[in-house]
Amino acid sequence: MTSRRLRVLMIAVAVIGAVSLAGCASSKIASTTQLTVMGSTTLDPITQVAAEEFMAANPGTRVMVSGVGSSAGIEAVSKGTCEIGTSSRDLKPAEATQTVEGVTFSLVDTKVARDAIAVIVNPSNPISSLTTSQVADIFAGRIKNWSQVVDADGVRGPDLAIGLVNRDEASGTREAFSKLVMKGIEFDPTAAVLPGTGQVRSVVAQSRIAIGYISLGFVKGSPVKALIIDGVTATEDNVANGTYPIKRNLHFISKGAPQGLAKQFIEFMLSPQIQDNVVIDGGFLPIGVGGK
Repeated sequence: MTSRRLRVLMIAVAVIGAVSLAGCASSKIASTTQLTVMGSTTLDPITQVAAEEFMAANPGTRVMVSGVGSSAGIEAVSKGTCEIGTSSRDLKPAEATQTVEGVTFSLVDTKVARDAIAVIVNPSNPISSLTTSQVADIFAGRIKNWSQVVDADGVRGPDLAIGLVNRDEASGTREAFSKLVMKGIEFDPTAAVLPGTGQVRSVVAQSRIAIGYISLGFVKGSPVKALIIDGVTATEDNVANGTYPIKRNLHFISKGAPQGLAKQFIEFMLSPQIQDNVVIDGGFLPIGVGGK
């Protein structure tokens, strides 16, 4: 295991949402400069590692990285309380162009990585595959017992109530999952709602009846089982070739065109040093791989 991959994994298992200090700057800067990056818990691990490498190359600079959720990150950059908001969902039209106190501004979206959303269960669950329709029915509460589920191999689930694990409404992963899987169907309001990717993974790992969804980058090496969806295994290769159905872009958002240190950090995030190493080590794909 490379030291870079180890750092990504160590950050991924840390408490999501903790504020940490990381470095940044893609060109040498003489004076101390600070950049604040807030948002997606999915992006948090690779953002922190990228910031460490960026800071190491530019002594005297500092980046504060905080995983608070995609919607919170977008709101923060809109209000000017951070320079970069990170998001695991697309901007909504009302977010893309805003008018505050008579001033109209646009948020600029820079795509920085490709990802998939894995549907996860406890490894003891005999179900190994579902269709997107079955997943939607489960998360809508139409299917409430695992015995009502038969997978592609003809395996029926155990006679146990399904334990739904959902994300909070600030989550970009929830928003993307709603768009790609639920397609207008409401989530079951009785589901457990958790604020971070790490929490969802932990609960599913400990509960025989649980089902949840997390970024594919958080599945590798973890004690959960990613289900085959529509006959396609959730792997980086299948995201790259476009066959896995639940996939998305990951974003850095700025208020207007990025300037100064924010611009330098975004450029650094898109550099081969990060795209071909940190992004891949984190279980994601470089932004140029796997289509739009």
